[in-house]
Amino acid sequence: MDDDCVIFFYFINNFLFQVEHSSLIKFFFIAIRNEVAYKQFLLYNKGRKSFVEKAFVKEKIKMILLFLIFSSIVVFVYFKVQQSRGVGPMETRWHSSKASMSIGVFFIAFGVNSYVNLQSSVAAIVALLFVTFGAINIFFGYKHYKAVSPYAKKEMAENEKQTAK
Repeated sequence: MDDDCVIFFYFINNFLFQVEHSSLIKFFFIAIRNEVAYKQFLLYNKGRKSFVEKAFVKEKIKMILLFLIFSSIVVFVYFKVQQSRGVGPMETRWHSSKASMSIGVFFIAFGVNSYVNLQSSVAAIVALLFVTFGAINIFFGYKHYKAVSPYAKKEMAENEKQTAK
């Protein structure tokens, strides 16, 4: 085996081991460090660029999807907490519509992530269902957000006036 192949496989094994045994924040730092190693590997190995680029593009897509999954869940929980703290009915509906959009993003990212990781016909069907369900959540959540937004802002301004007195 060539030296460059040994370096590449060592790099991939090191990356996978670190991802399995680290938290999410450490995962992003590892990815940044491995990006530098990737550039050094490309400088060292100019001949076989296409295989390496495909592998790293797939890893970047997975990392972006994982970030979307976790961040959309955090945003969903935030808006659900805001919904429970809401004073008026329009304010709670407003936060509910924003939570619906964030859970839609979660469904889309989860569906795409399942297809990218598994790449089978069953994963494609599951991904299609998740993407469809997520798109429906985003569409109706946005529609509801636009309908409720002026009333919720008006209600929040009235509540501010009442608490200021």
